[in-house]
Amino acid sequence: MFWLRSILLVSILSYLVTVHATSEQNQKISSESHLPSQVVEVSQPNNQEKVIPNSPEAKALLEQATQLDKQVVKLYQQGHYKKAIPLAKQVIELRKQILGENRPAYATSLNNLAALYDSIGDYTRAEPLYQQVLEITKKT
Repeated sequence: MFWLRSILLVSILSYLVTVHATSEQNQKISSESHLPSQVVEVSQPNNQEKVIPNSPEAKALLEQATQLDKQVVKLYQQGHYKKAIPLAKQVIELRKQILGENRPAYATSLNNLAALYDSIGDYTRAEPLYQQVLEITKKT
């Protein structure tokens, strides 16, 4: 079973590297192209407000997600997997609220959380996340 997970992880990671590189190129072309064109209902911790894509609020939340994601990667590289998990969950929620679930950035966030769980040996939490990443990447 371990070798199967390893093969699955390698295939997901190689695919996501390609998706991430393409996503970065697209973001350089237009930082607003990844935002949905309609109003998205976003549940905020403090209130229930609608966030309009391309609005300052949406851009601020996406920037917050990007900064948190950088912290997750740094903690992962330092081996602080358990400290990175809550931050990775925040990134997932922020990107889900603004971008939706069928976006490469959301899939990357799920993959990061799965990798953290994988690193601490929590395969029962990692595997469904990896499967969700595969489903999203097949759609996009």
